[in-house]
Amino acid sequence: NLYSFMIFMAIYGIFMAGKRVSTPVLLTHKEETNQYATKIGMSKTIDGIGMLISNVLAGVFWVFQLGNAPIVFPISAVLILVSAFMISKI
Repeated sequence: NLYSFMIFMAIYGIFMAGKRVSTPVLLTHKEETNQYATKIGMSKTIDGIGMLISNVLAGVFWVFQLGNAPIVFPISAVLILVSAFMISKI
């Protein structure tokens, strides 16, 4: 159904807009203006390294069937909670 697809894409667009804006806003909320780029750059670097590691681990679990392939999803949930805790401490 075209209308369902359009509604889904609108909701997805709002979610992605919030996701793209929330991290820089949270990181720069209490910083001086000359530190904005440093904080955002460091956040993106850590984010990229984390995505690289998580994608490699997910691929290893998936390809080699370590345990059970769907185990990737609970592991991802745990890592998301750990990273959310770490971000809250920045």
